[in-house]
Amino acid sequence: MPGYLNDRPCASLGTLAVALLAGFSGCGAPQLRVEDAVLAPNDKATLRAYAEHSVAGFLRGGEQGLKVHFLLDGQEVGHARTNLDGKAELKCRLPRETPRVVEVVTSLAGKRAQARGNVYVWRKDRPIVLVDVDATISETDYLELTFAPADHSSRPIKNAAETLHELSNDFYIAYY
Repeated sequence: MPGYLNDRPCASLGTLAVALLAGFSGCGAPQLRVEDAVLAPNDKATLRAYAEHSVAGFLRGGEQGLKVHFLLDGQEVGHARTNLDGKAELKCRLPRETPRVVEVVTSLAGKRAQARGNVYVWRKDRPIVLVDVDATISETDYLELTFAPADHSSRPIKNAAETLHELSNDFYIAYY
């Protein structure tokens, strides 16, 4: 039964404590993610996937020992097992030098899980510009971004998109 504060219904301290413990002490559902890979022509690709679950609401814990299959353009190129941190890593040569999609597939909690990423092949002689999204492309409201269900306050920086598009004529652009 809810308590009352200033004649308005409110949750009791016990209810809040149980909700906080449930939200912050338990493990969330496992999930699979894959990193994009960037490599030079004729280099070996290092493909990485992570099988993780949330711990304490915001920290991540790894799922160890899972067999992760790596596919390029739908064709399996190999598999690897996840380590203690939940990371599976596969080194392989790409069949050709065009960008492609990497897909990873495994079984998490008895269900098929998959994730997709990109593989980029970039020439060694073309410079790369690393762009931090915050304060370069976006005026980010960190509090709202971190704690609110949706970020409605962050705004794009004027002319940032056009400037980066122009730079992409001469540079590779990598966002972080």
